Amino acid sequence: MKHKNEAPRTMLSEPAQGGIDASSEHVAQKETTTQGITVRELLALPAVVDLRMAAKVLHMGRSKAYELAQHGRFPCPLLRIGTTYRVPTAHLIRLVGLSDPEGL
Repeated sequence: MKHKNEAPRTMLSEPAQGGIDASSEHVAQKETTTQGITVRELLALPAVVDLRMAAKVLHMGRSKAYELAQHGRFPCPLLRIGTTYRVPTAHLIRLVGLSDPEGL
């Protein structure tokens, strides 16, 4: 249960100075919640992932992800291939506020 003064949990931990720096030693730390992934794991994903993995990155349930996708409201661009959805990892990286380490 969340308390009134409790800070919201984030999937990616932030350095003391503020923003998330994917190039620092900070990336090596494995700080996640039970459903999230680390920065290192995010940067190691293939170029395109399925909607379930994108939902996991965003701490979103599978059902909610599909609902948003079906209504054209998913928070980043989707590729529709037949009956499946795919999400470019570069868009996920930008969406969570990481700098673009590889020039994606």
